[in-house]
Amino acid sequence: LKAARGRSIEIGNQTNAQDNVAVKALKRGTTVDDETSLAHQAIVKNSEIGDFVFVGFNARVENSTLEDGAFVLHGARVENVTVPENALVGVGQVVDKQSEADALPTAEEATEEFRREVLEVNKEFAEGYIELYKEEGEEALTGIGPNPETSFNPKEIEPQVPEDLTVGRFVRIVGDVRIGEDSEVGRRSAIRADEGVPIVIGEDADIGKRVTFHALKGTKLKVGERLTAGDDAVLHGPLEVGDNLRVGERGVVFRCNVGNDVTVGDGAIIAGPVGKGGEPKLEIPDGTNIPDGAVITGQKELDGVLERQEQRK
Repeated sequence: LKAARGRSIEIGNQTNAQDNVAVKALKRGTTVDDETSLAHQAIVKNSEIGDFVFVGFNARVENSTLEDGAFVLHGARVENVTVPENALVGVGQVVDKQSEADALPTAEEATEEFRREVLEVNKEFAEGYIELYKEEGEEALTGIGPNPETSFNPKEIEPQVPEDLTVGRFVRIVGDVRIGEDSEVGRRSAIRADEGVPIVIGEDADIGKRVTFHALKGTKLKVGERLTAGDDAVLHGPLEVGDNLRVGERGVVFRCNVGNDVTVGDGAIIAGPVGKGGEPKLEIPDGTNIPDGAVITGQKELDGVLERQEQRK
């Protein structure tokens, strides 16, 4: 949270902000009303956010108003507009004209169930982390430590990390996390196996600053050897990745299966569709190069990237 002199930030009841979220009030005040979720790496600046709003991974809202029930998905950019009540901003969509905001579709009713579940999960986290603090003190909530007990993870588990793991300041590694040898985790990064478990990261991982690893309830996250993750990247389960993945700065990799030797460019967003039983159904083949700023939400967009890659050979 950052407010310039004379500006204010107001946060409502039962609102949750996940890892590496930034809320700023620099030119005017910023308000975030009740039951709103700000997902990993979201940025809200000089804006008014209504009730029951969702702002996704690496989305940015600046000098704008999001009316009640707005649903802003991963990597979206909303600037200088008012987004109507219950409107949907798609993955990677840029909305910077009021005519574009007025033409947005309405979010499907199914999003309400998802948002309610996010709020319930984070309510349990709040209660669980408070109990951890009461039982073990501040050290249980900083650095490397166990997950809180919840209905979906009823047992505290300590992370399994190598003794020589290089860890920057303010890093959080929580719960059933398993990290291979010769790895490095940069400043303010978060690897939280307190919801989906386990989170497994292979040897020789080079994780930048403010990177987030997390997984939805009932899913897991597994990454092979020699991962390179740029600053402010998000890797979110359900996700399974082979060896030699490179993710650029502010890249998002979510709900897909990724082969070996894949590169995801700066600001690129992969958010695959939901498959049977909630598992990913998007498969990223070995050797795929996702360009900077690309948005991949399904097979059609992936096929376009693969076709262009083949033409360049």
